[in-house]
Amino acid sequence: MGNFELLFHFLLQTTKDMTKHMTPFQMGLIQGEYKALKCPNLAAMARHLGRHHSVIERALAYKEDSPPVRKPRKVPENIQKRRKVTVDLAKEIVLKDEREYPKNPTVAEIRESMPAKLRKSRSTVARDLKESDFVCRVRHKVPTRDPGKKRERLSFAKGWLKPSKLKQHKLIVFSDEHILSINDHSSRTMWVKRGEEYRIIPRERRRMQNIPRIMIWAAVGHDYKSDLVIFPQEKKEEEDKRRKDKMTYRVSADAYIRRCLSKVVPSLKQKNRIYQQDGATPHGKNRESSRVVKYLRQKKIELVLPWPSESPDMNMIERVWKDLNRRVSRMKPTSLQDLTRCAKLAWEQFPQRELNKIVGGFTSHLRKVVDVGGGVPK
Repeated sequence: MGNFELLFHFLLQTTKDMTKHMTPFQMGLIQGEYKALKCPNLAAMARHLGRHHSVIERALAYKEDSPPVRKPRKVPENIQKRRKVTVDLAKEIVLKDEREYPKNPTVAEIRESMPAKLRKSRSTVARDLKESDFVCRVRHKVPTRDPGKKRERLSFAKGWLKPSKLKQHKLIVFSDEHILSINDHSSRTMWVKRGEEYRIIPRERRRMQNIPRIMIWAAVGHDYKSDLVIFPQEKKEEEDKRRKDKMTYRVSADAYIRRCLSKVVPSLKQKNRIYQQDGATPHGKNRESSRVVKYLRQKKIELVLPWPSESPDMNMIERVWKDLNRRVSRMKPTSLQDLTRCAKLAWEQFPQRELNKIVGGFTSHLRKVVDVGGGVPK
């Protein structure tokens, strides 16, 4: 027996009943032997080579430009029945107050809802779902799924997409408060050498009340950026009187007018800007009778009203806060004084062109809101 024949039989031995692990070279050898023997019968070819017919079938079906094709295994009837029940339970939806909820969102709940005679282990339920082309995904968070709120959001988006309103989008100045902490908001990824995953440094995320944090406020628009307002910390005796999970500073209408609005009203009036604020309690809930709205009306500042409630995704400054979190995290603050210094520096270095790009996405986001019927776009 020649060296080539010895190699050929050795490779065939290594592929016995291992159809998933055959290399293109091994399948090419079988195709060559098939052509040389001029044997049209798979069973005869399998007997000649002493291999299972599935190995021969897989090798003959292989093409250089496409992956090998394997004949699907026939699923027993009892397993088909079990998988159908599993899929039906996974698809089941509960409707309450016009809102949809998944009845069985987890494998454990699907298993508990199955009939006792069909109930298997959790791993079996998960395998049945995967075989039925189901995947497990994290349910993304949205501000609201209330149908009434969705109608309110849809009406607002359509109103500001009218041709007469589109010209005013560059005049809007978005504002809001934000809690900034020393939590790590930097990149979620880190490159390490294969096999040295132990070198990956985790992101530090601690509870807000356990770490230094500050409350800030700012207003941004197209070619507009206000100064960053940092609210003072509470005194120790005041903080002890309140619950620990509260903010470091309680913003009232008086504090909001004195510390924030009084700083931006002159520039808003000079540039004929339209001011946006959400319906938070310190903002007077945007009611005409509130002190905040009366103050802005007295100063002849136009407001974006009525602003839809529970709609932080429409406030473009929320995206600015997300970017600011990353910029501050890159400076790696570790104390309250360090955090305050980094916040001021990051805000000063925040380029106006980036703010213009973020604020310019208001129109496209409104169109997405309309496309999803007032919901929150993904």
